[in-house]
Amino acid sequence: MDLQPRLDARLWKAIQGAYESHTYTTAILDSVHFLGQLIRDKSGLESDGVALVGAAFGGVDPKLKTTKLQTDTDKNIQQGTLQLLSGIYQGIRNPRSHGKHSDSADDADAIVLFVNYLIKIIDNSKTPFEKTSFIKRIFDQYFVENIQYSTHLVSEIPARLRLSLAVEVFRDRDAGDGAKLRYFFTVLLKHLTDEELAQFCDVVSEDLKLTDNLTAILSALKSLPDEYWPKYSEVARLRIENILIKDVRDGLYDPVSEKCLAGTLGTWASGLCRYFILKDDLLRIIKVKLASSSAYEQIYALQFFGSQLGVLEPVPSARIVFLLSAGLKAGDVHVHQALSWLESSAAPKPWVDALKDDYDAFTPALTQEEEERIDHVDLS
Repeated sequence: MDLQPRLDARLWKAIQGAYESHTYTTAILDSVHFLGQLIRDKSGLESDGVALVGAAFGGVDPKLKTTKLQTDTDKNIQQGTLQLLSGIYQGIRNPRSHGKHSDSADDADAIVLFVNYLIKIIDNSKTPFEKTSFIKRIFDQYFVENIQYSTHLVSEIPARLRLSLAVEVFRDRDAGDGAKLRYFFTVLLKHLTDEELAQFCDVVSEDLKLTDNLTAILSALKSLPDEYWPKYSEVARLRIENILIKDVRDGLYDPVSEKCLAGTLGTWASGLCRYFILKDDLLRIIKVKLASSSAYEQIYALQFFGSQLGVLEPVPSARIVFLLSAGLKAGDVHVHQALSWLESSAAPKPWVDALKDDYDAFTPALTQEEEERIDHVDLS
């Protein structure tokens, strides 16, 4: 019999080596092994043999349903499938695994074809977790932006599918809202094993090493929690940090329209900078902007990196103390707002010692309108 054309291509690949070498008992065992793996992959279960089949197809609410389970006939079909699969293990696999057995080509053909029939049943079975429909919920416009909602979603994912789903959502991230995806990844990545997390970070690293698409870089930064930055490859981090720093260098912010005129991508360095390899390079650019004659450059640096100054430079240099102190004494509200973290008990002591007195003594400078009003009163 020419068996290959009659089999599912996946099954033939699983048994081909043994079958073509005429080790038919091994081919039979390989077919059952493939069957079990298919059940595990679809159900998310980890067991084997009769226990696996019972957990997947048995019970009041089976993980894998061959029918709608609404009529007696539906329930009988479900039970019959359970018994057929149990028989494969009890009557076919176990005797060959635990004792000597010599199967002919005809034996292998008959059993493998039967396994092929069962594979069709499994492929057509329904599971409470359908990957395609689940992913739609991740990209749902009504996704609830909080950890509680994401925790409920992640709890539905079978353990065996968490990594593959994380990778798929990451690769499709441009189709979603980065802020929503960040909640989802915050929960999901904590449920991966150490090995799975390392594999996921390898996928992210490869993406960041190669992509020239700034939108793709931005969506990755928006979607993934900052704390995982140190887990990506050094070459990927150096490349992206360099891109961000160059964008920060060009950054401009208009306080009137409250819009970033340039350097939008670079603002994402604010959350990551504590993990930066190129932290000193970023700090140097920020100091240049703080000393700039352009108010738009100064305010960009203060707006997006003022809160991170203590992280970037735990002991402030004389240069940065001079620049910030001058701003406070001049009544610059942007400087004062950017240094509000000095009021925190967690503020680095060197920063508090250097600037807290000027911060506390701060008096905002008069606006142009206020100055004109005063001039008008004086003239009167």
